[in-house]
Amino acid sequence: MYGYSRGSLVKKLEKLCSVPGVSGFEKQTGISDALYALAKHINPDTIQDQRGNVISIVGTGDTKIALDAHMDEVGFTIVDISAHQIELSTVGVYTLSQIAGSPVFVIVKNILWTLYVQDGRLFFRPDHLEESDLCSVGDILTFQRSFHHISEEEIEATALDNRVGCSLLLEILKTITVPEDVTLVCIFSVQEEINNSNIDEISRQYGVHQGIIIESAYAQPLHFDTSGMVIPRLWQGCAIQYQWEDFVIDQNLIWSIETLAHNESIRIQQEIPTTDIGRTNCSKFQRISGLECCAINIPVRNQHVKKSQVCVSDMIEAYKLIVSLIAQHRSIFK
Repeated sequence: MYGYSRGSLVKKLEKLCSVPGVSGFEKQTGISDALYALAKHINPDTIQDQRGNVISIVGTGDTKIALDAHMDEVGFTIVDISAHQIELSTVGVYTLSQIAGSPVFVIVKNILWTLYVQDGRLFFRPDHLEESDLCSVGDILTFQRSFHHISEEEIEATALDNRVGCSLLLEILKTITVPEDVTLVCIFSVQEEINNSNIDEISRQYGVHQGIIIESAYAQPLHFDTSGMVIPRLWQGCAIQYQWEDFVIDQNLIWSIETLAHNESIRIQQEIPTTDIGRTNCSKFQRISGLECCAINIPVRNQHVKKSQVCVSDMIEAYKLIVSLIAQHRSIFK
């Protein structure tokens, strides 16, 4: 039933983590083109739309199930250049104290600088002062890329949110046997980090009936108070997310997924954040009347910094759960 290759999955993740993809600039910074090339090689029925979403269709059945993994990552843009300092604005959500001292580079110009925080504002220092003359207001920056194995199981890399989901979706696209009654609409979506995804429009366009979000989950330990939350850990399996600010997953659907995982010996965890953190594209799906959706997340420690951590076996458990959900969709989605 499971046709994944551990080596292939890790290779895809390494490839994707090496390519910048700042939210709102996915085509300009490279990740949209990279994903289009990879998905098109696997499945010729793949398109790249004007916004940069990559959509790949598999199967011909009447039941249409969307699998969504957002491709974008957080980043920075230059908002002011003065004689003594260059100020940045964030693209996406950060805790500034967590990123101070991080090396970043100006995309296209490839100028490497270091972030610093002063009076609650974000600046950077060029390694060579004369390079500041080469920059312009509006230039886009991202973290210096990084990817290495901490151990056989654990990887530390840039932009694991959400390249873990994208690499997993590519592996599913490559290996899954789609049930005869199913059409998979595989979507590598843009602009999730700035809450501007149009996954709802895409789902309407393709007549989607159910949706599965493949995301990164916050993983313990966190730098903020997690009282009243259930936050997953690395090495313990994938996570089923229950809620966020503008979505709550149907309890009967969660019970069905948990029962399936138990029956298939798939390791799962609960992810129950407070309703002000943990956004996914589930809320976009739920805007479509009658569309059931769930979020199957991969725990990632230290999100939105230069180096985050993920456990490969947690990704594999997510693969198994999603493939099983599709195979048994009639008994899971009502």
